[in-house]
Amino acid sequence: MAKILKGLVAISVLILTSAIIFAQTPQSEERPSEFVSGKETLKEKIEKARELLAQKRLEIQNKIEAQKEILAKRLAKISEQKRKIVERIYERVNELNKRITDHYLEVLERLAKILEKIESRVEKFKAQGADTTEVEKAVEIAKTKIEKAREAVIAQAQKVYSAPQITTEKNLRLNVGVIRKQLHNDLKGVEKIVKEARSAVQNCAILLAKVAETKEKIATPTEATPTSP
Repeated sequence: MAKILKGLVAISVLILTSAIIFAQTPQSEERPSEFVSGKETLKEKIEKARELLAQKRLEIQNKIEAQKEILAKRLAKISEQKRKIVERIYERVNELNKRITDHYLEVLERLAKILEKIESRVEKFKAQGADTTEVEKAVEIAKTKIEKAREAVIAQAQKVYSAPQITTEKNLRLNVGVIRKQLHNDLKGVEKIVKEARSAVQNCAILLAKVAETKEKIATPTEATPTSP
């Protein structure tokens, strides 16, 4: 039983120490639910979403290229040096969006794996007669949170940021700041959703550890103190 408790503690520590860069839910160009079907596990849903998203990369990149052409026209009257800076910032916005959403999928996949292990342990404890009601409820909540986060990440991953409006060379910083702020706000939204998923899985691990501790106490009754003759 001590080994079980150590394993549960390790799971909790893994969740608590997961380094995550987060993001916000934007409006998707395609419904995230279309990326999955049937009674797939969370892990399978995430893996399938990753594969289908990879297939859409060319389409997404083509949309980005179209926006870059629009931006180039808007920058036609701006000095070459500043034009290159603005174009590079626009590229980085889309690159950052891709890099972070890819990372989110990895994080959610890890959380799904941890939840599967917790669920497996719950079944074993339940078969041994332990009361796992609270853990089971927590597991269902965690599944919902992870699914919500998955949909938010897929929606964000498909988002293509429009080329910023260019007014005057003097206002370039302000013009570019609009798109950078938009990305920041989007990322902050998904950050909240992914954090909720992580916290939900963490709660499952904590509740499971309590079940294991209770079960160990029942299995190891306190020895009676011998009385003096």
